[in-house]
Amino acid sequence: MATPTHDRPVQPELPLDAPEYLRVLSRYDGLDPRMVRLSVNETALITGLAKKTLEGMRAEGRGPAFMKIGRRVEYRLSDVREYIETRLFRTTREAKAGSVE
Repeated sequence: MATPTHDRPVQPELPLDAPEYLRVLSRYDGLDPRMVRLSVNETALITGLAKKTLEGMRAEGRGPAFMKIGRRVEYRLSDVREYIETRLFRTTREAKAGSVE
């Protein structure tokens, strides 16, 4: 088992067949999600959206909030989680309307 570093708790190892997005998320277990910055690639894996889709969403002012640092685009884990939660619906009617009533 890995030795804890910087007071981070030791995370259990994921099964070899675990989805890639879980592997990304497991890297940040125990950290403040407001301080974790994700790359576009990581955000695409977590959300299941293509990088081009995320790019289009940024241009249109949709999708998760993002940061622009120089040329680099990053997403806070807390904002990605919040975005995913807004995509939770109880009926197809809610989904078509785009919000939970």
